[in-house]
Amino acid sequence: MKKALLGVLLGFLALLVFLLGAELVVRGQGHEPWAPGRREIQVVPGGELYQPDPVLGYRHRPGPFAIRLTNGYKWVATHGQDTLRRTRAGNREGAGGKGLWVFGCSFTHGWSLEDDQTYPWKLQEKLPTYDVRNFGVGGYGTLQSYLQLDRELESADPPEICVLAYADFHDARNTFLRERRKSVITWNTRQGLPQPHAWLNDEGELEWGTDESVYREFPGMRRFAFAHFLEQRYNEREAARSRSHDVSKAIIERFQGLCEEHGIRLFVAGISDHEDTADVLAWCRERGIAAGDISVPLDEPGNRNLPHNAHPSARANQEYARRLRAGLEAEGWLDGP
Repeated sequence: MKKALLGVLLGFLALLVFLLGAELVVRGQGHEPWAPGRREIQVVPGGELYQPDPVLGYRHRPGPFAIRLTNGYKWVATHGQDTLRRTRAGNREGAGGKGLWVFGCSFTHGWSLEDDQTYPWKLQEKLPTYDVRNFGVGGYGTLQSYLQLDRELESADPPEICVLAYADFHDARNTFLRERRKSVITWNTRQGLPQPHAWLNDEGELEWGTDESVYREFPGMRRFAFAHFLEQRYNEREAARSRSHDVSKAIIERFQGLCEEHGIRLFVAGISDHEDTADVLAWCRERGIAAGDISVPLDEPGNRNLPHNAHPSARANQEYARRLRAGLEAEGWLDGP
């Protein structure tokens, strides 16, 4: 009995020595315990920019909202009764013109910018004979863009053109991996809201469902760098198995099929300067889907809204609009000058 107890004690001490050594090693390599930040923002009126949505997880609340970051920077975002950010002065009702719908994430919505600084607004200025609608929502991936289009077509006339803004970081959003959940829980405006997510089944077919925004931490990862290190490695293995990039391509195929069903021209716009984005654009062209790169190098001075926020600046959005119009013109899709 004493020998067994001694063996257990020695094993426990060996484990402690191993964990202490591992902790020292990973800290020496620059790893740290997890310290989740809180991205607190002030939203007036109501304190919330988003409302729950049974299909999309969340969507905008209608109305004008003054948004202030913790560093004091503020701007106004105006959403119509359809919850979409406005692309022209006044209401869009009765705007007329051929429909041009733009789908995407916070880059398309124009996070940290005034209404008239976003690239869908600038595109509307360049194309006055079209009715440009901005479906961009912060945090959305390609799956939510597809679900937006599918639902909108149930009650609205189809547009002439759909623009799907794709970025490499949409891949993890589409599959809602652990690393994505880890970042979502730091957003006080969206924590706990359900999220749609997609996967490829054993036959390689696309499926999707909805899950709560819950993130299960590894024990001790807030106190110990080694625990956080193990959690990060686990997340990397999950990402490697998830085939998120292939999932994004499968969603784009569904998006294209929906557009063809309704006689809509689809243009996939690469909005991030990344090799995975370039791969999707090349993949689209191989399948006869119109695609073009509208990205700008965000590491170039002036292309981010610094020092206030790291999102694309007003200057970058001007360039997005210019490149997008040029891409649509190259397809021969636009009317007029």
